[in-house]
Amino acid sequence: GINAEYGYMSQAQAELEAYGEANDNTIIGRLINGAMDRFTSMDSIRAFFMDNVDDAMIKQWYQRRVRAELEAYGEANDNTIIGRLINGAMDRFTSMDSIRAFFMDNVDDAMIADAEAAFEAAL
Repeated sequence: GINAEYGYMSQAQAELEAYGEANDNTIIGRLINGAMDRFTSMDSIRAFFMDNVDDAMIKQWYQRRVRAELEAYGEANDNTIIGRLINGAMDRFTSMDSIRAFFMDNVDDAMIADAEAAFEAAL
């Protein structure tokens, strides 16, 4: 239900905000801060990605700029929800195809609707 996801979303949002504020001098910190300011609804996130992002861009950006910072943050913060999610994701998802396959196999419309409602409630 929405209440369970809302609790995790609220905690994750607080962790992201704290990380962004404390690490504004890093790529990930600036991305988090910019995203928190810009994306105020699921519709705004969806529209941005549909209009601006393709697989090649994501792969290049991730390999050149983000991977090392994510690994370092995940290792140093394994005791937080975000740290555990980063570590688990980096171990499991090694390509865009593996990410896409996971979501196609495990996420249905009801889960997306719950996540959207929890995200909207957390804003």
